[in-house]
Amino acid sequence: MTEVLLRAYRDSDHADAFRIRELVDAEQQEKFAKRMATSGEWDEHYLHLAVEYEDVLVGDVQLRRCASTVPDGALEIGLDIDPERRGLGLGTAALRAATERMFAEGAHRIAGSTAGDNLAMRRAFLKAGWGFEGVLKALFLEDGQPIDYYSYAITKFMQNPE
Repeated sequence: MTEVLLRAYRDSDHADAFRIRELVDAEQQEKFAKRMATSGEWDEHYLHLAVEYEDVLVGDVQLRRCASTVPDGALEIGLDIDPERRGLGLGTAALRAATERMFAEGAHRIAGSTAGDNLAMRRAFLKAGWGFEGVLKALFLEDGQPIDYYSYAITKFMQNPE
């Protein structure tokens, strides 16, 4: 089984993180660099973590907790994996590592979603033991076209399929 390390970002990670997150303009990069400065700790309602595999930055985990929209202990997750390293099980490993860490820190539920055509991420959720919850119809619009997202979640109370 592939294992990854979730850690705080380092200054030396900036260029790779921008590439992985596909942040191309200076304003996006500056905003993310500010968030990276507090990586590894909750900053308001965000926690950003670098995903490392074999001593190389391979991804980014974003966790969100917003007291005004979800109950205490429920989180949302976002995940970006280096396009050059997809298909190696790193997304599944990052989901497992984030789940273990957040449950150890008191969370009881983590939810995430992905575009319907992102079959690799949909498989990663299932391989990591997450359950499919439904389709978020027309969650985003791209060039005026609706994009459906598939929603997944895991709780401390779910049976792990492995």
